[in-house]
Amino acid sequence: IFPVIVLQAFIAHAVNDLTDEKVDKKTDMKATNRFKVLVSGIASRSDLASIAIFFLFISLVSCVLLYLALGYYILMFYAVGVYAALSYSLPPLKLGWRPFVEWTVIFPVLVTLVVAINYVATEALSYFALVIGILFALINIIWFLVSRAMDYEPDKAAGKITTFVKYGLTYKDWVVHPYYSILVLVLFLYIQYISLFNIWVYFICALMFLPFYCNIPTK
Repeated sequence: IFPVIVLQAFIAHAVNDLTDEKVDKKTDMKATNRFKVLVSGIASRSDLASIAIFFLFISLVSCVLLYLALGYYILMFYAVGVYAALSYSLPPLKLGWRPFVEWTVIFPVLVTLVVAINYVATEALSYFALVIGILFALINIIWFLVSRAMDYEPDKAAGKITTFVKYGLTYKDWVVHPYYSILVLVLFLYIQYISLFNIWVYFICALMFLPFYCNIPTK
């Protein structure tokens, strides 16, 4: 779990803050309940770059140790993590500036996250973990789209071609609704693989996102 935390919390966010500094300075952070260290002046660009490089090294060392203990699957999992941490913000891909990043980055990395954690814990690939990973990713996609909708105006002004910028906030009506429907459908399709207790846990988790899902701005 440690390499995952390092990749996401320190590297991905640091890289994103560095590349999106100009956009963030034009964004009303209070309106979106977010805090950016570059915008606030707590850290400089060189500070943030140093943090990202240092923790990239730490995550690489952790990956090597896990590889030596558990085999080559660890390298595959780590590669997906690095891909997500860097491709979201950095050229040439810079997928965070393009449509459907929820499928090109968010979905694969979150599914891989669940499968990888289960593999490290059990030393086996699990079909059940894959199913739970899909559910986890779909729940997070809904939250992610809420945050992207909140950034519609600054993203558009900065020249980003996000899904909402390209298709408008009405994208919710023909895509986000099906996302939620797929989440619930997958949950019940695999009911025979999940204990009754866990079914309700994931169903309640899904419902927790319902208020955010229903309140994505549409104009």
